[in-house]
Amino acid sequence: MLLGGECRKKCVSLQRLSYMDNKIQDYFLSLVRYSIGASDLPPSKMKPVEWKGVYEMAAAQAMLGICATGIERMDDSLRPTLTLTMRWAMNTIEIENRNKDLNGKCVELVARLEADGLQACVLKGQGAAMYYPNPARRQSGDIDVWVPGGHRRLMCYVRRRFPAVGAYYHHADYPVFPEVPVELHFMPSWMCNPFYDRRLQRWFEAEAAGQFAHVVSLPGGVGGVPVPTTRFNVVYMLLHIYRHLFAEGIGLRQCLDYYYVLKAFSDAPAGERAEAVVAIRRLGLYKFARALMFVLGHVFAMPAEWMIVPPTAGCGRFVLGEVLKAGNFGCHSGIDRSHGKSLRFYATKLRYKMHFLARFPGETLWGLYFSLWAKAWRAFNGYTD
Repeated sequence: MLLGGECRKKCVSLQRLSYMDNKIQDYFLSLVRYSIGASDLPPSKMKPVEWKGVYEMAAAQAMLGICATGIERMDDSLRPTLTLTMRWAMNTIEIENRNKDLNGKCVELVARLEADGLQACVLKGQGAAMYYPNPARRQSGDIDVWVPGGHRRLMCYVRRRFPAVGAYYHHADYPVFPEVPVELHFMPSWMCNPFYDRRLQRWFEAEAAGQFAHVVSLPGGVGGVPVPTTRFNVVYMLLHIYRHLFAEGIGLRQCLDYYYVLKAFSDAPAGERAEAVVAIRRLGLYKFARALMFVLGHVFAMPAEWMIVPPTAGCGRFVLGEVLKAGNFGCHSGIDRSHGKSLRFYATKLRYKMHFLARFPGETLWGLYFSLWAKAWRAFNGYTD
């Protein structure tokens, strides 16, 4: 099964022909809509080879657990072969068990940090799963925790236990659980444009208190942890998708996260919705937000009243194509990760970024600047590992 970061290593083995086949894609999207209850019509009866292609696409998009719900709703005559059904069921059990494990680890990690005098807020991940009708079916990845106080303070804390760990502009790896990657964030995210980034960091500072005070109980009775509010996530998770799309690619799992965020935000007061749009505009995300609304409407049949801004079809189709092609965190983006951070890796990553130039010239060009600046920042602060 392709879970979280494992997808990056194993996606090469997927069959690209079936993945890119339009018929398979239509079947897959129909299954997704049926699985989340956006459609009452199951996919048409498929041949075994077509079901295999749908399975591969669901794996590449980290949607196996979600689609399992749709398969359970189907008549026996429409389901995949017994062999594939059993394999899918085993994948789903693994997803559910991993979520149970990560819920416990999130509570343990936050308790450790707070015992050491640090505030902590779990970003995305297990917090985002709480928006889902069945949180255990969302395919989990790593654990991201926002710990305020600045990079120097947090790096001193991390390196007391793990001296060789490096850091990036907004986070440090914290390998406290051998089997689960953990990232401690100095800031929730960043923007390549330094002017927008300054606005973003001020917005984070203004919103911080409300996030650390927003505690939810995770499933399974494991305890509670602070997670962002829906109001915060409307901006933050939009930015998360935006960041990853231009850096390496993003898949449907993250888009579905945002679908459920907007569903939860759909009954927010008009004033809160207007404030979110103002923040999106001030951060230069309005054009991308409109494109993403088209994706959510086309893929998940999201009602217009849930949309935070009006959709746009032209740029939306382009973004949709990128999401369907790239897979979960860019499995199929064309970036060569097979030899680590080699010259070939950087060449393919540059080529990937440059194909956004025509539609998002500002982000593309500022992204090139930021890549160089961030390397210099890491070297200056001694954060290279």
